[in-house]
Amino acid sequence: TATISVALANNPGGSTLSGAVPVNAVAGLASFPNLSLDKPGVGYALSASSAGLAGATSAAFDVTAGGAARLAFVTGPSSTTAGIALTVGLAVQDSFGNLLAGATPTVTLALAANPGGATLSGTLTKTAVAGLVSFSDLALDRPGVGYRLSASAAGLTGATSASFDVATGAPATLSFSMQPASTAAGAVLTPAVTLLDGSGNPVTASTASVTLALGSNPGDSTLGGTATVNAVSGVAAFSNLSLDRVGTGYTLTAASPGVTGATSAAFDITAGAAAKLAFTVQPASAEVGAALTPAVAVRDGLGNLVTGSTASISLSVGSNPGSAILGGTTTLSAVAGAASFTDVTLDQPGAGYTLTASTAGLAGAESSPFDVTAVEVAPQPERQAYRVGCGCASDKSAGAAPWFLLGLLAARRRGAAQKARRQCAACSS
Repeated sequence: TATISVALANNPGGSTLSGAVPVNAVAGLASFPNLSLDKPGVGYALSASSAGLAGATSAAFDVTAGGAARLAFVTGPSSTTAGIALTVGLAVQDSFGNLLAGATPTVTLALAANPGGATLSGTLTKTAVAGLVSFSDLALDRPGVGYRLSASAAGLTGATSASFDVATGAPATLSFSMQPASTAAGAVLTPAVTLLDGSGNPVTASTASVTLALGSNPGDSTLGGTATVNAVSGVAAFSNLSLDRVGTGYTLTAASPGVTGATSAAFDITAGAAAKLAFTVQPASAEVGAALTPAVAVRDGLGNLVTGSTASISLSVGSNPGSAILGGTTTLSAVAGAASFTDVTLDQPGAGYTLTASTAGLAGAESSPFDVTAVEVAPQPERQAYRVGCGCASDKSAGAAPWFLLGLLAARRRGAAQKARRQCAACSS
């Protein structure tokens, strides 16, 4: 009835012997029904011992892995940067964690914990080879702390990875996080530009300089204000930009050293409030009484036509070297912001006339100088006295006969109601 103990005499697999509880011999025999080893190996041996007796060693025996039972992460994942590849390795194991080298299950990966709302990209399903499967092109596109992956395969217990973190990448592109809005000429534009990494995440640590310029410029405008600013927490905010010309479809471009630029959405610039008048067609030099045809426009403070204005515009004489009186229609209502005068006249000649334009509430305008000249009168033909004769011998000798005919012709040309007087210049008959 000696007490007998067993232990591992040879342990090629680094196994643990379970169930090795000392047993008392019964009728000289001791049975150990619950012994087990948890690692496969070739050439295991057990030893038996009892107090006062010589020990014994068993014959060698082998232990193989059990049936496929579970998946286990054996490589990665490690903390990384958004968009950068993750490498992950898994093994097919028995219930003791031994690799099943002959197992070929199909393994699928997914996100078990997703603190950043990321998308897991890459090859997510692969078939194990010799009990192992490796994923080398995985990536996450959003930063976050405490991501986990899960692995699954039909008929096996799945696995969940250790937690890992994903950081934001380096600045790679620019994006208008606040678009420029349509506004009036001279009004403030307040766009904002964000620096993004290659996966589109804001790079909040960036203080890079960002410069704005005009992209599409339909109105030939000038961009005013501070066009270069440094980003704060990854965002470059512009607070005093403006454009000075009306136009439809302006765009801004953003640039920063070493990153891909961006172009804003299209926006429009309209005229500002009416502020002044301007001669768009100057009065030209002309003769006294001839029509002058100036045109006057309503403009904003930057000189843009205010097409919505219907202001009543009046003309008057500014510089008046000839003390002339301005005639014709001198007051018109603007149509689409402009008034065109067609019958304005001056009645006295002079050099250096100007016209002034005025309307209530707006700054007036004065035209360029022009001249008014006197009307040229065509010279009149001289009147002639015609000698007439009767055709007598004395008249003929005096050479009056042709003059008689000339007298008749001249009378007809003058429209005389009566024939020329027929008193002979030679004989008075």
